[in-house]
Amino acid sequence: MFCNQTLTALHENIVPLPTVCICRKFSDNDAKCQQFMTRCYPRKNNECSCCFNQPSEWCNQLKCKNREPDFSNANTTCVCHHNPADYPYDICKNLYPRDSTFANRQAILDRNRERSQPEPEYVKLLGKQVSTSVVSYIIVGLLMSVSILTLVMLILGGKRLRQKRAERQRQIRLARETLILQRADDDRYLPSA
Repeated sequence: MFCNQTLTALHENIVPLPTVCICRKFSDNDAKCQQFMTRCYPRKNNECSCCFNQPSEWCNQLKCKNREPDFSNANTTCVCHHNPADYPYDICKNLYPRDSTFANRQAILDRNRERSQPEPEYVKLLGKQVSTSVVSYIIVGLLMSVSILTLVMLILGGKRLRQKRAERQRQIRLARETLILQRADDDRYLPSA
């Protein structure tokens, strides 16, 4: 039942899949055990709720701890599957023949993942093969270096201009003072009336 529902959920892209626990409850009568499956759905605030094969809406039948059913001191053990890379195929692969679509689904997903990851592109730079991402980093680094250098040159050039302007103002003031002193000196030598 779980594998059939999971196969449907995978085709409909329902995520996330629950943790699946295959549990064994031992009875005292003739040392028999009953085997059953629970599913634990993640909830908010790291909480979870567990149930026996019901959909998540009706799932709150067992106590749950760390996304596994918590049976306290009951005579029960569980093997839980927490979304490994090949989940849920590791649980369901024995139920389907090797040539079925479910058994081949993992191989198909792996191939699709490989295809979806783009291969890095390379360019020849100074006779060496370099990836385009490295070339991009070099270009961005050069642009940033040029920008910083331009900013430093602008700041230093502005400081130099201010110094030249201040020096020119000082020279003009000195020239005026000298001119005023010269006129006063010339006025002394004029004949008095």
